[in-house]
Amino acid sequence: MELRTAFVRMVMGMLQLQNKTDGYRLMYRYRAMKKSRGTGKSIIATARKMSAIVYAILRRKQPFDPSKMTPDPRYLEMSAVARHYVLAA
Repeated sequence: MELRTAFVRMVMGMLQLQNKTDGYRLMYRYRAMKKSRGTGKSIIATARKMSAIVYAILRRKQPFDPSKMTPDPRYLEMSAVARHYVLAA
């Protein structure tokens, strides 16, 4: 199996387990991109982003920190306010 295929399968697995992975930053990014670009391109882009994260972890020789997978509450608040203004316009 190629590495790209493995990352795509990880994203597909995350989509199947949405009740557990729904709060991840990658899933917010996936859903936002899916609206404009479609499912296939969004899956590939999310897999590429995941590979960049794995590369950065390996390059810096840092342990994986799962707390970085969840979004910052301030970001969620700002995006909700921005979404409100866009829908109101």
